[in-house]
Amino acid sequence: LMNCKETRTAEMDRLKNLLATLKTAMLEHQKQMPKLCAKITKQLSSWCKKKCSPKCPVLRWPDYVDAVKEMDRFVDEMFLRKSTKFLDRVGEVLFFCPSASPPIT
Repeated sequence: LMNCKETRTAEMDRLKNLLATLKTAMLEHQKQMPKLCAKITKQLSSWCKKKCSPKCPVLRWPDYVDAVKEMDRFVDEMFLRKSTKFLDRVGEVLFFCPSASPPIT
């Protein structure tokens, strides 16, 4: 049991290290990531610093699309959604689709 509101503790450091180890192990067993996913993964930390609040690293879909289009202006939004769902499945991002929007297929 740990207090997740305290981010600079030994317990949180151990959790972060465990999650990083699990991420590395999972990615070794995944299919090769599409190019766009690799580009997004490389930019995530800088987007969190530049485009989000440090306390809540969340991008809304339009802001996320704009950020990706800064890297690749020709990206198709449906392809981006599928790529983002892939990143969600491998644990790189959390992707929530509002219930009011049409389902992603």
